[in-house]
Amino acid sequence: MPFFTRRRALRTTAVGATLLLAGCSRFQEPAAEETAIERLSVANFDDESRTVHVLLQKDGEPVYYANERIDARDQSTTSTIPGHTFDDVPNKTDIKLYTWRDEQPRSEWEVFDTRSYETPCVKLSVHVGDTQDNMSGNVSIWRSFECEQNESAE
Repeated sequence: MPFFTRRRALRTTAVGATLLLAGCSRFQEPAAEETAIERLSVANFDDESRTVHVLLQKDGEPVYYANERIDARDQSTTSTIPGHTFDDVPNKTDIKLYTWRDEQPRSEWEVFDTRSYETPCVKLSVHVGDTQDNMSGNVSIWRSFECEQNESAE
């Protein structure tokens, strides 16, 4: 009886094909949920008025740029913080936000990458300084995932 028969060849091929096809899906990553910016605002907690710049890029290409001069905060109260909401931000996903104040060098820009999160949307607030006066002039990006899209998805 020959060692390699047609029956043995078919069995080996069938087992190999089954293993190959069964393992195929293991290498595919599930599609990540894309995050869109629902709202982008800026608040100035600093003692000086500041110009805040925002730049949105998709795949390294600019899709939105704006700047806004924000008044200094009133030292006598913390209940009213000068700010602005950018109403014309495009509703795109896979976006990187770059933000800076005045003439800050590029090495000091703050960055937020929506691709780092798996949620339908995010609200972003750019802050200059803080109410404790220990971050005077510093730019930070605050985020909230409590969006209308996220709440309706639950």
